[in-house]
Amino acid sequence: MNNDTQQAEQKGIIMRAKESASAGVTHLEPEANEFVVSHVDPLANNAKIPDSATADSAPNEVKRIPHTPFGTFPLGVLPFGFGMTFTPSHIAKLIAGGEGAVDSKTEQEASIAMEVVAETAFEKSIASDQVLEGVAAPSVIIPEAKSLKHKAQESTAQETMAHELSASVLEQQSKVEPQEAEPAKTTHSLKKTKAAKKASLSKPLACVINHQWQSMHEQVAGRSHRNALQPMPCQDVAFSAIQPRPILLLADGAGSAAVSEQGAQALVSGISRLLNTLEQQVASLLDQPTSTAAEARQFCLLLIKHGIGLLTDKASEQRRAVKDFNATFLVAILGKENWLWLRVGDGGLVMETMTVEQNAEATAGAKMQLSPTLTVLGSSGKGEFANQTTFVNAHLQPEQVQSGFMPIAGLTGLALMSDGAAERLVAYDGSRASSQLSQWFHSLRAGKLKRHTLVQRLVAEEFVTGMSGDDCSLALLATEFVME
Repeated sequence: MNNDTQQAEQKGIIMRAKESASAGVTHLEPEANEFVVSHVDPLANNAKIPDSATADSAPNEVKRIPHTPFGTFPLGVLPFGFGMTFTPSHIAKLIAGGEGAVDSKTEQEASIAMEVVAETAFEKSIASDQVLEGVAAPSVIIPEAKSLKHKAQESTAQETMAHELSASVLEQQSKVEPQEAEPAKTTHSLKKTKAAKKASLSKPLACVINHQWQSMHEQVAGRSHRNALQPMPCQDVAFSAIQPRPILLLADGAGSAAVSEQGAQALVSGISRLLNTLEQQVASLLDQPTSTAAEARQFCLLLIKHGIGLLTDKASEQRRAVKDFNATFLVAILGKENWLWLRVGDGGLVMETMTVEQNAEATAGAKMQLSPTLTVLGSSGKGEFANQTTFVNAHLQPEQVQSGFMPIAGLTGLALMSDGAAERLVAYDGSRASSQLSQWFHSLRAGKLKRHTLVQRLVAEEFVTGMSGDDCSLALLATEFVME
């Protein structure tokens, strides 16, 4: 056979191989980086080339044959046709047209045909611009062809699977969403907590009393009374109690009255007994938030009326004039919601409230500064001339009785004093009070104030120097408190 004849035969073989290859199409599966040859029956009506075919979608055997970047593919066992496996020998027999012996020429034709099929697939993949650069060793997959009915069933199954997958994803998202929302809620709660903490630091703190009251009272004779040729008794009487409720009582007998010390004692002992008897009425007045100042005023006038009666009875017993028992009188009665005070004549009545001051630059752990505020209640009660004042007697008028009704909140200390002590502790015009009172309140609520300490202070040289030498008496109340 001459060269022209051999070239013609090879050309014929190549043509037949290309015709066989025309029954398939190649494309690249990007995910697997493989060339796919999907065989389609050219005799089927309206046969269409499938969009994609993978090893999972082909029920028959699939062989992956690597190729080089230059398009040469080693021959091997390839699935080719309708579920049948072909070798080069089988292909040679098909080309020869029978099942008989196959000579070397026929096998050569088969090998050339298979190379042409592989090269054709590679050329078409390049033409479709589906080759991935930089990816090594792609493979050729040649699955079996599928009928239109089979493809329709597969398409329906894929749609069903996609629908189920979407439903599953939505269900998972619905389960995950509350878990994702929870951290947001926690973050919001943390922000809210931080904001509340910051607001609590900037908000002015209030002093809240715990009603654990402590009391103390003392009276001492003034220097002028002790140094007289005929010593005179102390004409002041002070009293304090915390049961059944905190009360302070103080009476200062008039120096010009013959037995004023008896009048002072009668007022203090008689009124304290009356308050104990009327505890139920006092509780309804001071322990209820609905009580009014008018009711408190009427109660104060009732106490003074009873005091006048006590002095009148005392005068009748001794066949004396009521004026011989003249005395000034101060009262403070505390409740759970409110407290009241009254005064007749001079003396001093001072209350303490605590203000909590926090530096703007202070942190939560920084110490806070407590600032006590002392307030003098009522007017001085002194007349136009020295030693002129008002006393409890039959000539006393209601308008001469000073009284007040105030909420208990914020009250941390209270002091009643005679005019002898007020000379040193309260300004003459009543505009301010000495800080010595706050020191006594602090020691009293801490349980450190002793009666002998109080007496020593009242008779100390620095305390009485420059004073009139009158009797000095004090009645104190102080309570613990917390900051809120």
